[in-house]
Amino acid sequence: MVWLTVLCFLASLGLLTWYFYVQWQNSSDISSEKKMDSNKRNALGFKTMFWIMIAVDVIAVILVIYLRKRIMLAIALIKEAVSAVRAMPTIFFFPFITFLMLLALYAYWIAVASFLMSSGKPKAKYDDGLAQYYLDYENTTAMNYLTIYHFFGLLWGTMVIIAITESTIAGAISSWYWTRDKHNLPPSPIKSAFKRMLRYHLGSLAYGALLLSIVRMIRYTIEVIQRKLMKANQNKCVNYCFYCMKYCFWCLEGWLKFITRNAYIMIAVYGESFCKSTKRAWNLIGRNILRMLAVSVVGSYLFFLGKVMVTSVVLVISLAILKSMDSIAFYIIPAIICAILAYGIASAFFSVFEMTVDTMLLCFCEDCERHDGSSPDREPYASEKLRKFMDKNISKDSKHEQNDKHGKPKDNDDDDDEKL
Repeated sequence: MVWLTVLCFLASLGLLTWYFYVQWQNSSDISSEKKMDSNKRNALGFKTMFWIMIAVDVIAVILVIYLRKRIMLAIALIKEAVSAVRAMPTIFFFPFITFLMLLALYAYWIAVASFLMSSGKPKAKYDDGLAQYYLDYENTTAMNYLTIYHFFGLLWGTMVIIAITESTIAGAISSWYWTRDKHNLPPSPIKSAFKRMLRYHLGSLAYGALLLSIVRMIRYTIEVIQRKLMKANQNKCVNYCFYCMKYCFWCLEGWLKFITRNAYIMIAVYGESFCKSTKRAWNLIGRNILRMLAVSVVGSYLFFLGKVMVTSVVLVISLAILKSMDSIAFYIIPAIICAILAYGIASAFFSVFEMTVDTMLLCFCEDCERHDGSSPDREPYASEKLRKFMDKNISKDSKHEQNDKHGKPKDNDDDDDEKL
């Protein structure tokens, strides 16, 4: 499926290039007496687009050839992730636990917000439309500050629950990867990882969630200020500045999500603090950027196809069921609602696969750097399917040997192996 998509992509680029070439030739074949200025401009435009597409085609072919091994690695990692999930099927039930935790948090937040909104000074107001009085509460300065504080608590609590979910999945998958004999796994790896996260790493997860909550709170604050200013004064320059600020913080939040997600994986693998895990994850990603890119693109594509497939099947089945019911005359809207719910549920379950693949990739990259198979102690943990993608970095080993000869301190591979 992946390689067929790559070939279709290259073929579509080739067809588009051929189309621009044909249009360029057709515009140039008109005789000079009948040729108009518009035809000359069209011919020049098609000629420019043709040469641009030639450059795009060459770059695309070179990238596919250069990244072919990375694409094959991405496919192998996804297959390995399926094997890991098959070994611990209870991991599919963890999104239900996440849903229950979020439901409890939102119920608590709504209850507290209801008491908070009704704690102001009561005041009777008259409604002209209903011709009657009703009770309203005037907001005070303290209430406004408490509302902001309470809303920030909602953001932080949501991020902490998401962090616990991601770290628990990463802990279960990493324990599966770093176990040579898969029969020696604990009876319930996901349960063990969940307890380990709550007991040892809750502070690190809360710290990472705090960073994301602060950035998102700033985004919401900018949005509120922009709306209030736009009601008072329609200034395009100010509006443009606010849009730039929101875009910058949106990019910052996306970058922080990527960093914290990989930091949670390293926390699950090594059990270190958030800052140390972030540094370790950042350095590991920097050394394996092409692998990360290929796996991210291929994985996102396959998971998107999976979500679309689930949604399409649910939509077809719901249409067939609703159409057979005589009591329902207009069944399009209910079927669309079923499809939307199906996409949301599919996204929740496919997020398990996404976190599994990300964890598997970082563990594989760490395994490639720590264990090169030169001795029994450095035998890699990767399966036979993944070992053929492991790079033999001889220059790195020779550099370590040279450093040992000059009396420089050795690498801390042994300490890291003990942490693993």
